[in-house]
Amino acid sequence: MDKIMAGFQYLSLLFVALVFLPGPILTVVSLVLFVINPVFSICLAFYFWHKGIANSGYFAMGWFTAHAVSVYDFSRINGIISYPFYNEWLIPISLFFTPAFLSIALIIQNVAYHVMAGTNPLTGLANRRKFDETLNTEWNRCLRYKRPLSLILADVDRFKKYNDAFGHRAGDVLLCRIADVLKNYTRRPGELAVRYGGEEFILILPNIDAVHAFHVAEAIRESVATFTQDEGGQQTDRHVTISLGVSTTTPQKEEKPDKLVLEADRALYEAKHSGRNRTVSSSALKT
Repeated sequence: MDKIMAGFQYLSLLFVALVFLPGPILTVVSLVLFVINPVFSICLAFYFWHKGIANSGYFAMGWFTAHAVSVYDFSRINGIISYPFYNEWLIPISLFFTPAFLSIALIIQNVAYHVMAGTNPLTGLANRRKFDETLNTEWNRCLRYKRPLSLILADVDRFKKYNDAFGHRAGDVLLCRIADVLKNYTRRPGELAVRYGGEEFILILPNIDAVHAFHVAEAIRESVATFTQDEGGQQTDRHVTISLGVSTTTPQKEEKPDKLVLEADRALYEAKHSGRNRTVSSSALKT
């Protein structure tokens, strides 16, 4: 289909040259460009719309408006149909609605691409790229207003064994369930839940102090520990736990956001090596 559409584009270049050499070839090329091309592209757009492809509806309406008027005008020029005086408004109307439909489609598509670029496709959480952007933004905001900024780094305990025992699909379902829990704790402006990599997750919590962040981490840990059902809703023995590391700071000009990530990582390391299924705060490690 792409090759056919590209062929129409190349044929339009030939049409520009043939305009200066009227003849039967010009008529054939005109027929292809102004009749067959519109019918094909309209059908293609409506086909993708029927298939549920995002934005195809706007493209379909845009192309339909443009091509329907083009076909009508082509028929009028060649004497196939009459041309009442009131139809002079068709072309100006199509010149308004066609760009409008296509512009809406492109705007929505660009927004969707932007969202997808910062989203993990499995869990629907933000990805590392979005994390880096948001952390820098919130760090600078908390620096400006002298407010605390907390991170919670979480890792699923013995996730490889879980995958080996129940399969990768079950592992994916588990990650999605944990992601749903994390979303419940990142509802305020600036807060963000991220799939940090593999079975690791991280939360950005601006304006949250160390004590409050620790309680949030504990609530998450307890919620995950209650997972006792598989994706079919049947009771199972798939007991799951997570370990969490918490770090909090009030940003200073001479510091970098990486410091907060490293402290959360050290706290998570301590939680893992002190028995798992627990929360460790970096502020506790400093004392």
